[in-house]
Amino acid sequence: ACGGVLPPATGRGDISEWTSRFLPVMRSLMRPRVVKLQPPLKDYADPRDVDYAVRKYKSWGFDFEAAEAASPELREQMGKLLAEVEPMLRGTTDDGVPCLNVWGLGMDDVQVLPLLRNVSMVRQLDWPPKVLEYVEKACAKANVELFTDRAC
Repeated sequence: ACGGVLPPATGRGDISEWTSRFLPVMRSLMRPRVVKLQPPLKDYADPRDVDYAVRKYKSWGFDFEAAEAASPELREQMGKLLAEVEPMLRGTTDDGVPCLNVWGLGMDDVQVLPLLRNVSMVRQLDWPPKVLEYVEKACAKANVELFTDRAC
């Protein structure tokens, strides 16, 4: 970051195109898992919140059982999407954190990292080493925990 201020989003087409393909796969992998994490996320610590979320997503047409059954195929798709992140990482911060732009961390990273963090709750994903390093180091730098220790 420049002088403590994050550079704005660049509007990179590769990031927006990748995000549009990533989101549906992420949602299908994440929704059945986020309500099962142990210990639960604060948002789902109360069983009533889990019931509400499940009802809400089902009312939107989300099929939890079908998503769980499709997990092997979804993991494979996600592995390919994660592999696409590596060439998008064009820089490294002074302290060794991979980042999307040559000048360091910016709003592009702020938009992409939470998405990648979300899929850290999915066990048995094929993370390319540099992409995993990006997520682990950037989240550690921001004091944001990953879900890998409770992945399911």
